[in-house]
Amino acid sequence: MATYNCVVDASWFFPTLALQGLSSDPTLGAIDLGPAEWNGVSAIHLQFSHVLPGQTAAATAQLQGLSTLDLYLDPQTLLPLALDFNAHPDNNVNVNIPVEIQFGSYRTVNGVQVPFRVQKLFQGTLQLDIFVSQVAINSGVSTSLFTLPQLPSGGAQ
Repeated sequence: MATYNCVVDASWFFPTLALQGLSSDPTLGAIDLGPAEWNGVSAIHLQFSHVLPGQTAAATAQLQGLSTLDLYLDPQTLLPLALDFNAHPDNNVNVNIPVEIQFGSYRTVNGVQVPFRVQKLFQGTLQLDIFVSQVAINSGVSTSLFTLPQLPSGGAQ
C-alpha cells in the first residue's frame, strides 16, 4: 500500500476512535462547513485536513488533498452519520477514489452511543456491511494481555 493512502485515520470503522484521533492531532485543521444535506437528511458538515508548517504551497496543497476527511453529524444528537475521504491507487496519487463510511442503528452501551451498523462504500458501491450484535465497553481487559514474554537468557535483543 502506498504511504499516501495512510494519511487518513485507519480507525474509520468506529467513530469514537476516529474523532479521538482527530481531536489530539496538532497538525489537523478543521472547518465547520455548517448545515448540509447528507443522504436526504439534515446534517452538520465538518471538514478536516492536515497542515504541516514550513512546507511549500504545492506540498501543503497535496497533503491537504490527500488527508481531507468530511464528517457529517446528526444535528440533534451530534452523532456521526458518515465519514467521506478519498483513497488512491498505489501507482497514482492524483486519482481520487471516493470512500464513504456510514454509521447507524446507534444504541447506548454503558453510557456510550455505539453504532451497531457500519457500512463502507467504495466509489458508491457497498463493499462492507457490518452488523454488530454485542458491544462491551471498559469490560476489564487484563493488563497481562499487554505484557511481552521474557526472552530466554542469551537470546537476541
